[in-house]
Amino acid sequence: MRPGAGHCSAAPPFSRLARSVWAADCTGYANYVVGIQIFLPISCEKRLHLLQRHVLFCMIALGLLEVPHRSMSNSVCIEIEELVRNAELRTELEPFADESVSRVRLSHRSLRHENEFLVGMLDWEVSPVEPIARWFVPELSIPAPGRLDDKQLVQTLERVIEKLFEKKMSLDFTDHLSDRELYTLIYRDILPSREKNLRHRNGFIHWDCSCGDDETWLRFYASDHEREEHQQCTGDPLPPKEVPPHYRELPQCAF
Repeated sequence: MRPGAGHCSAAPPFSRLARSVWAADCTGYANYVVGIQIFLPISCEKRLHLLQRHVLFCMIALGLLEVPHRSMSNSVCIEIEELVRNAELRTELEPFADESVSRVRLSHRSLRHENEFLVGMLDWEVSPVEPIARWFVPELSIPAPGRLDDKQLVQTLERVIEKLFEKKMSLDFTDHLSDRELYTLIYRDILPSREKNLRHRNGFIHWDCSCGDDETWLRFYASDHEREEHQQCTGDPLPPKEVPPHYRELPQCAF
C-alpha cells in the first residue's frame, strides 16, 4: 500500500512468517532501488547510507516496522512516495538501458530531482517522433499561403504563432522576413518537421527562422561583439549591419 503525501496508513496485521517474507522482499526491493545497474555505482559509504534508509522507509511503508501514527511526519511519507516512484521509473527505464544511459551520474541529486530527471529520460524514450502539426488535437492545419490574401494571412499567422508557443515553441530571428515569408516558413518547414512530441516538456524549442544562415544572422541580429568574434574565427568579411525590416513582437522565452 502506497501512503499518501500527508498521512500514513496503520500497519497491517502480518503474521510472524509473513513479516519475515515481506522483510526479505523489502530488503531486496531496497537493494534494487540503490543497486540498479542502469547507472554507475556510487561510493560504498553513500550506498550503505541509502540502503539503510531505504530499507527503513520501505519497511515502514509496508507496515513491517511499528511506528506510532503521530510520529510519522509528512516529510517521511513524501520521501517514501519518492522512493516508490524512483523504483517504478527505474523499472520502466530498464529496457532502454545502454552505454549512453550508463554514463549518467545522479548521486549528487536529491531523490526528488533524480525522479524529475528520470521522468524526462523516460519521456524522451517513449515519446513518438511526429510532425509538429500532429502535436495538436485536432491536427494543426493551415491553408497554403497562396490561398490567403494579406489580411487573412496575418490573422492566420498570429493564430498559429500563439498555438506554437502554447506547445513551447519559440520562433527566433523572424524580423528579416515579411509576414508572408514567415507564414510560408511555418507552412512549408515547421509544421511538417518531425520532432519528439514530449509529454512533459520543461523547456522551449527555439526555431531558428534564419535557417542557420550566418550572413542573415550577422547582418540583422548579431551584436558588435559577436560580429567581431565571428570575423576573428573565420577571417571572412562581414556583411553590413542593418536594421531588420519587419520588426514584430512575438511571444518569447529566455534561452
